[in-house]
Amino acid sequence: MKLIKNATIVTMNRDREILRGDILINSEGFIEKISPGIDAEAEIIDVEGKFVIPGLIQTHVHLSQTLFRNKAENLQLLDWLRKKIYPYEASHTEYTLSLSARLGLTEMIKTGTTAILDFGTVNHYHVVIEEVMKTGMIAFLGKTLMDKGSDELSQPLDRIVKELKEHIEKYHKKDGIFYVLEPRFVLSCSEELLKTTVELSKEYNLHIHTHTSENKKETELVKEITGKLPFQYYYDTGLTGKNVIFAHAIHLEEEEFKIVKETGTGITHSPSTNLKLGSGIADICRFIKDGVKVGIGADGAPANNNLSMLNEIRLAVFLQNLNNFGCLTAEDVFEIATIGGARLLGIDEITGSIEEEKRADLVVVNMEKIHSMPYDDFYSGFVFSSSPENIEKVFIKGKLLYDRGVFLLWDEEKLLEDVKKLNTSH
Repeated sequence: MKLIKNATIVTMNRDREILRGDILINSEGFIEKISPGIDAEAEIIDVEGKFVIPGLIQTHVHLSQTLFRNKAENLQLLDWLRKKIYPYEASHTEYTLSLSARLGLTEMIKTGTTAILDFGTVNHYHVVIEEVMKTGMIAFLGKTLMDKGSDELSQPLDRIVKELKEHIEKYHKKDGIFYVLEPRFVLSCSEELLKTTVELSKEYNLHIHTHTSENKKETELVKEITGKLPFQYYYDTGLTGKNVIFAHAIHLEEEEFKIVKETGTGITHSPSTNLKLGSGIADICRFIKDGVKVGIGADGAPANNNLSMLNEIRLAVFLQNLNNFGCLTAEDVFEIATIGGARLLGIDEITGSIEEEKRADLVVVNMEKIHSMPYDDFYSGFVFSSSPENIEKVFIKGKLLYDRGVFLLWDEEKLLEDVKKLNTSH
């Protein structure tokens, strides 16, 4: 058991309480008690003067792309995919995928992320799943589905279905893993593949995650090929609803906003990527106003160069100010990054807030740093002025994985050396 003492607890419970007290974590990694002055036989972790927050939840990342950081510059989406990402993903071996996943997981955990929705890759994806399982985090994971649009990555439908069923049987609901069906986007998926995805989702009760309406040229091509607006096409193929999460959703027409709202479809936002690739600004405030469940994620390293949620939550507020000043506050985006992300993924009963009987997915934050002092309100201080230096400890299901600069799950220096050797060999 562990006992976190003298914390200022940012609970994100229904009343949004910020409490002064202790957190008792049982041997199973769940929060047993929250109260001032807990006395128990446990490992004592004194965090006097520090905040304890729920772990951050990233609802759109690409672990398979971390090794491509700084290698796909000055390109917009379709050229970026065709010239860089597809060839790089096709070149992956099991070894390089393992390094890529570890590199991304290390960065995210060190910056406070404790749960993810990862958009996979086509080949060898089991390697990524097995690396994620070592962290103990709740993770929604799935191989990328493509049956057209790339000579390197496209697969026949029967092979896709066979591999999916093998993955679902082996990994779904094992050790915190939830398998997800992930067709890449309309331009790389036949209508038959999309409809098969919907059938499998119903058969196995799985989430679906895909990309849409990220880039104007992409959106125009979808309309040209299908004769429909992207969300109308997805709706007509059955690929909308409460178990479906779309990344980006920038270029929507009024009819499409209505489809998202009426079907209960979820949206995940990646502000840095949307700016770097020149894609545009998603109307997150419109989605929130419409009651749409919204999450946030850093996307992939070659489209962002950084996987820290701290950058994303800050930029998300600033971007919304350009179109609708003040519509998204620091507290709003902190909610999206914690309990809101959990709600989008359907895991808000077990994580996303600090409450008794929930998982101890916790981050210790020290706001007393030169770059983040002074502050009057925690939410504004954390969202607008924090950096990785403010993250002191990260617990995933009660296990301490990061402690004041030291990553405890695997040898970070060896990982860096392995990545360096691989990069120089190429």
